[in-house]
Amino acid sequence: MDLKGLLGKLTETLENIGTKTALYIAPALIGLVPMPADAVVSASMVKDIARKTNLTLEEAAFLNYWFRHIIEYSWPIYRGIILTGIISSISIVDTVKTLCSMTAINALIGLAISYYIFKKNRLRKSSL
Repeated sequence: MDLKGLLGKLTETLENIGTKTALYIAPALIGLVPMPADAVVSASMVKDIARKTNLTLEEAAFLNYWFRHIIEYSWPIYRGIILTGIISSISIVDTVKTLCSMTAINALIGLAISYYIFKKNRLRKSSL
């Protein structure tokens, strides 16, 4: 995907929405597809976007990790959700409905932490 420029095109499309918003959406989109090496794919996307916002590598890595995993709590194609429903004898629909609040809470926590990161980044830029 990277060699053919597809990730770059996807990143540019997401940045049209907004650079900071793209930092949240890019890893979340990759997180929707359970695949091997998803961290590498989303990391290259986030790295390109993070350069434009002057985030440190650690801050970009945090945003990539956090938002890549927010959907895992309620995405019905993840093995953990399927196993939870089977082991507890609850339908997948009911399992997802129950765990959707965890996804929302996780997203809100990530947004709060990222607000602090961007605020700190703004202060760091202004002191230079």
